[in-house]
Amino acid sequence: ILDKNFYKKTNGKFEHRFVYLPVTNPKTGRIWLNNNLGADYANVDSSDYNPSQQATASNDYLAYGSLFEWGRKADGHELNIWHSDTYGTKKYGHTQTKSNNPSNSLYIGGDYDWRVNLDNTLWASESSANNVCPVGYRLPLDPNRADDGENEWYEETQTWSSKNKSGAINSVLKLPMSGKCIFGSNVIKEIGYEAAYWSGSANEDGDMGKGLDFYYHKVHSNANSAKTYGYNVRCIKDQTPAERSDSILLEIANEQSNHKSVITIAQLRAITPTLENINDDYESSYRTYIANADSNFFSSPATTREVQRMIDAANLNLQKVGSYNTAGFAIGVALSSDGTKAYVADEANGLVILNISNPSHPIKIGSYNTAGYARVVTLSSNGTKAYVADDDNGLVIVNISDPAHPTKLGSYNTAGVAWDVALSNDGTKAYVADEGNGLVILNISNPSHPTKIGSYNTAGYSKGITLSNDGTKAYIADDHVGLVIINISDPAHPTKLGTYNTSGLTIGVTLSSDGSKAYVADWSNGLVIVDISDPAHPTKLGSYNTAGYSQTVTLSSDGTKAYVADEENGLVIVDISDPVHPTKFRLYDIAGLTLDVTLSSDGSKAYIADAENGLVIVGGIK
Repeated sequence: ILDKNFYKKTNGKFEHRFVYLPVTNPKTGRIWLNNNLGADYANVDSSDYNPSQQATASNDYLAYGSLFEWGRKADGHELNIWHSDTYGTKKYGHTQTKSNNPSNSLYIGGDYDWRVNLDNTLWASESSANNVCPVGYRLPLDPNRADDGENEWYEETQTWSSKNKSGAINSVLKLPMSGKCIFGSNVIKEIGYEAAYWSGSANEDGDMGKGLDFYYHKVHSNANSAKTYGYNVRCIKDQTPAERSDSILLEIANEQSNHKSVITIAQLRAITPTLENINDDYESSYRTYIANADSNFFSSPATTREVQRMIDAANLNLQKVGSYNTAGFAIGVALSSDGTKAYVADEANGLVILNISNPSHPIKIGSYNTAGYARVVTLSSNGTKAYVADDDNGLVIVNISDPAHPTKLGSYNTAGVAWDVALSNDGTKAYVADEGNGLVILNISNPSHPTKIGSYNTAGYSKGITLSNDGTKAYIADDHVGLVIINISDPAHPTKLGTYNTSGLTIGVTLSSDGSKAYVADWSNGLVIVDISDPAHPTKLGSYNTAGYSQTVTLSSDGTKAYVADEENGLVIVDISDPVHPTKFRLYDIAGLTLDVTLSSDGSKAYIADAENGLVIVGGIK
């Protein structure tokens, strides 16, 4: 699970490149992030990066993480420098000047609130304006401002073995004692003695935030604190009661397993009523019920989802063929027309070219440091040039005619953050999805000197682009705005044709071969299929929740399957033969972060850009 600000810059650089995993408390059914926001274990750029590692002790400073002022965005004020397990300082210092919208990363102290005006809604829900948690997650809440069943921190502490620091570190969450910041001091106080974790709730007067405090000898899950205090944040998934019920029941079923078969949510619900009130008596009765039920009906000790992944892979012959660790953060991949070379957009590592003629043993041929953060690579029709969407460095054009010694031909700074690039059929124009800068159209007939032809501000954050077969329309994945369709028949004066709000955060888009349907990678909303036969009035046909965070989508040659790069959920293959009712066909978990996928010409292999493992090649996908 990527940090909410993973792809956003503060202070001119990427400072929130954190990756988390979900953990479930089987007693409550609550799903949390496994580490504090900003923990060193979660930091991709740290030498201690290990996203599955939680705090090993109360004073494990690699798990301490960031210290936030209540209700404030992750604008850099929360970042710390941990010198040891007993000493830490704020990264950017502090100020006494209040602001409703801070324009810098200084920690604001000197009073009870960093804002000029009170606002208790900033962290009140998953959709709150300043929610710092990843999509689908939020801060735990205390709506009644009391130690009771509605206080999610209180509920969590009731499952601890003891109400003190020992119970905290031995819990599912493995909470360390990071101390806190007080009234704008640059030095972090109480490290190893006290731990403080915010909730998303404020007190009745609204002048203080609420949260969890614990010490070596006690716990206080209903604490009031000045909003200028710097506390840890541990995020909780925004679940419905039914989802919590499922989590508990599946955990119970897994414990009672004899390792023979897999239970699904639908099967479990067929023998159990909806759980309305979660308590120990209810849980105990189901443990007894399940223990006496047909043992063949229940799943293995691993979570049902992970067992299902293994069964899918084994029964359907999905298997890893080979891989190559590119040493960077693989985001995009393209193949040569003859299928012997893979071109990987490797973020800060630039463009990496691999020989994949033997897919079991990919070999590096060459590389080129693009100077930016290579996100996507698109090849010219003759395979001699690579067009790289290079983040804030714009579009970079690389001569790859000699793949062992690629060289820069030219570049164009698009003024935004270049996320994706598509080429016109004749190869004379490049269409760049330029995040906040919208669509930028470039003349690349002279690749040494690209020039701007026109642009269109899409109102969202353009992150993906594909063109119609006739080259007259551009389809933009425009983040929260959804799918935006642009008339580019006059590239100097592009105009909007239509939009469709997919309800998620659109990142990638591809079209059916006949151009009548758009398949949208819609982040936490999964795969959304849109009828674009009337581009002025696109409508939804169907959707499939992939269970992860969909990044890009590509289609099989016959158009019956969609291959979704689903981040930590791996490669999800969806049967789209009925676009109104798409269903899961196969799933393969590559144990990393799947950010892009492309297929071999015969459709038998998937080439995956895995942020943590480089290029991964999976066979048996037909």
